[in-house]
Formats: sequence, structure tokens, C-alpha cells
Amino acid sequence: MNDLPPPDRPLQPARSVGSDRYRRALAFLYDRINYERGGGHQDYQFRLKRTAELFRRLGLGGYLHPEGNAATGHPKVPLVHIAGTKGKGSTATMVSAILTAAGYRVGLYTSPHLTDLEERFRIDGEPCSPDCLIDLVRSVAPVVESMDSQGDADESAGGMLSFFELTTAMAVYHFDRSGCDVIVLEVGLGGRLDSTNVCASSVAAITSIGLDHQRVLGETIAEIAGEKAGIIKSAAPVVSGAITAEAADVIAAAADRNGAPLFQRDRDFFASHELPLEQGSRFEFRAAAEELRAAAADDDRLIVDVRLDGRHQVENASLAIAMVRLLQETFSVDDQAIRRGLRHVQCIGRMERFEVPPGVQVVVDTAHNPDSMRALKRTLQRRRAVEEGSPGKLRGPVVGVVAISRDKDAAAMIDEMEGAFDQILCTQFTTNPRSLSAQQLTSIWRGRRPEIEIQCQADPAVALAEAVRLAAIGGTVVVCGSFFLAGQLRPELERLAATADAPTLVATRCQTDVDCSTTDSP
Repeated sequence: MNDLPPPDRPLQPARSVGSDRYRRALAFLYDRINYERGGGHQDYQFRLKRTAELFRRLGLGGYLHPEGNAATGHPKVPLVHIAGTKGKGSTATMVSAILTAAGYRVGLYTSPHLTDLEERFRIDGEPCSPDCLIDLVRSVAPVVESMDSQGDADESAGGMLSFFELTTAMAVYHFDRSGCDVIVLEVGLGGRLDSTNVCASSVAAITSIGLDHQRVLGETIAEIAGEKAGIIKSAAPVVSGAITAEAADVIAAAADRNGAPLFQRDRDFFASHELPLEQGSRFEFRAAAEELRAAAADDDRLIVDVRLDGRHQVENASLAIAMVRLLQETFSVDDQAIRRGLRHVQCIGRMERFEVPPGVQVVVDTAHNPDSMRALKRTLQRRRAVEEGSPGKLRGPVVGVVAISRDKDAAAMIDEMEGAFDQILCTQFTTNPRSLSAQQLTSIWRGRRPEIEIQCQADPAVALAEAVRLAAIGGTVVVCGSFFLAGQLRPELERLAATADAPTLVATRCQTDVDCSTTDSP
């Protein structure tokens, strides 16, 4: 193949590069079936046999389950696989940070990205470059086009490869040819039928179970737990942070069926004695299970600082420590590496703070379902309760800028945020067609919480500027409700925070009775 195909539609290039070669590479991926853009539909087509065939044709058969390495069934290099309703991206990032701090070369695949597609493919915390992405697409394109043509001719082959199938294979291909010592994969959706589940795993984790993506995964906690427990492989240990009985019973049964040792938070290991710091928390990790104790230590306790904020991130950090400890036979990771990794870990869009003119603190969080909104509210309330003048305190008033995908349970998310905000601006993201309109969200919010001051502003940039004005000097703005809203507004916040003499954001106030529906997403 001489060149990448031209894009079928205009693309908005990432901030970092706008070359035609880069745009063509993005088009090759984005013009495929992309369930991240559709969201919530019942027409998901999970075809793991097709994904596995893509791996084989790319020379990645050594990572497949049940193939793996012929003699052992293990992946070519150790592979960590993480599922969960919330916390899986943060936990995956923490595992990667710890192993990198221990001196290993670590490939990390997460989704979705906030701003640039390259964020999904990280080695030692650094995203691949735009040129690397172009080269990756060029390398896999001949195989992909061959499979596409076969799929078009034979309906049983499954049609064209989807966006997520392709990016998953590209990630493992990138990490393999870059000589990574270990690979960390975050599940995209569910687990059992997710494209990442073609891979064998050395250790797996299920961070939490909650109600999300019910149209695809099931209507009950037990059904959703069953889908996520589908990543459990024969004899590969699994770590679980899902401690409610309904979810824990399903996960325990799946582990038992697969002969997989199960390590449960608050039974086999604990995270306690949490102390909020200026940024993040200090806590004590204690291992009750012998397998989770440090190889060369007599003490079963470890005091660590985790840079990410909130009790939920402490729990995620405990899962990360447990997973790393289960890899002790393969990797030498001492307590100092665990401390370094968690102390310096960065996970964009998780209680991420920006200071913008005229002295307003803006918090960006990707909370996008009821469970994650509940965790966000707890963290905000804890930070507001900190003594005046103490480092890390969130000052009032707190103004929320919120957008929610139409396939989410907006009413449940709103209920979870009761008491979190003094004022709210309902908006919509424009980078993805899944958004509820600002007017729809405003109507739902007023119906649930008529006592709070709510404004409707369809333009998210204008909503942010108005929120900064309302927060005034010393106040706080919280951007939340969707990965897509966080991704759309974060570049502007980065720009403002990096410019000491940046101008104050200016907005035209949107009155509460303005009809914002004229800018609905398709």
C-alpha cells in the first residue's frame, strides 16, 4: 500500500499536529464503526474470533488466550488486565507507574482518550508521538484492509474491523515492537466480550461493580458482575475491589470455575488510616494474604502516599499494590518503588486542578456514572471541610459545569451530586453526538433539584467562562459528567493555567429561561 486512504469526512486534528498524513491516519481509524460515538445501543457486535485473527496476522499470537506461549499458555510478556465500572483507568495507571518506578518498560493501554488519540498508547507514562501513530497505522493497514475485504465478502467474518478492535491490536503491536517488559490493558466495556479479552493475562483485576451500560451489560449488579468477571482466566490470579455481596458472589464463583486464586479487598488486603494531604492521601496498605506480602519483608504493612485525590483512589491504589505483589515471582518491585510510583502518578481528568485568572480554581473530573459522581461528591465535600487556610482546601462558592451523555442515567447522577454545588451550569459537549442537550439536562436537573440555581448554556466554553465569573476570586469551578466534556475543555484550561498573565475568561450570561435546544448534538 502506497499511502493511507483520504478521509471520508473532515477531521479536527489533535492539538499537537495537523499534517495531512496525520489526518489520514486518524481517518483510517475514526471512519470505522465506533461504539464510543454511538453509545448505549443494543447493536454492539462483539466478535472476538475476528479480533484474535487480527492479532495472529500481526504476529501477536503469543499474547492470545488460550494460545499464549505454546508450553505455558501465558502471554509472551506478563500482562495485567483490568475491568470495572469505575476506577479501572486510574488503577491501570497506578500499576504502570509502580512498575516504571521499579525500572521496567511498561506499555499502558487505556480508553477513552481526553484530547489526543495518542494518549491511549503510553510507554512509561508517555503517549506515543503523532509520527509514531502514523507509523503504527501504516504498519497495520495492509492486514486490516485484507481482513476488511474478506469481511465484506463473507458476512460470517463479521464485516469491517471496528475502531476499538483496531486500537486494541495497535496498542499491543506498539508495545511488542517497543520491547516492553510488561503490558497493562484497561478493558473498554464490560469484559467478557471486550476486544482486550482475547489476551491471556498474568493477573486480572475488577475494581468495582455498579450500574452503567445496562443496555449492553445487563440490568442488575449480578449481570454486570458476570460480564466483567469474564476477564478471569484459568489459574491467573484475580484481585477484586467489588465487595458488595451481589457482585462479590458472582466474581467468586467465576474465579472458582476457572481455578483462579481470588484476592478480595477488605478480606485479603486492606487500605486504612487514610490521611488527606495537600494533594492526594496517605494511607496504610495491609496484606492479610501471604501472597500479597512483600517478598523480603517481615511486616505486612506499608505506608504510602498516593497523588490522586479521594477515598476511591486510595482503594484503587490498594488494588494496584496487590496486583504488583502478585507479580513478585517475575518482577522485583520493592516498597520504595511502590512509594515512588504512587507518589508521582499522574492521571489526567481525575480531580485535576487548574488555577486560572482571576484566581479561580478549576477541578476537572471525568466522573460519568452514578458511582463515580458519588465518589466525586465525597471528595469535594471532604476538601471543602478542610480547615480554612490549610493546603488543598476547596473554597466556595463551588460552581458545577456539567454535561452528560444521553445513554447515561442522568437522574441518578444528579441525585448523587446533591449538596455538591452552590450553582450549576448545564451544558453539552460538541465533540461527540452522544450528549444530552443542555436544555434536556437543565430540565432534568430542575425537576430533581428545584432549590438550586441552575443555568442553561449550550456552548461549553461559554459555560466555563460564566462559571469562572460566578465563582469569583477564590472560588471553585468543577467540570464533570463526561469524559467528552473534560476532553473538550481541558486544553483551554491548560492554556490559561500555563499563562501567568492570561486574560480573564469572558462570557455572555445565559439567562435561565433561554432556549438552548437550537444547538443540540445530532
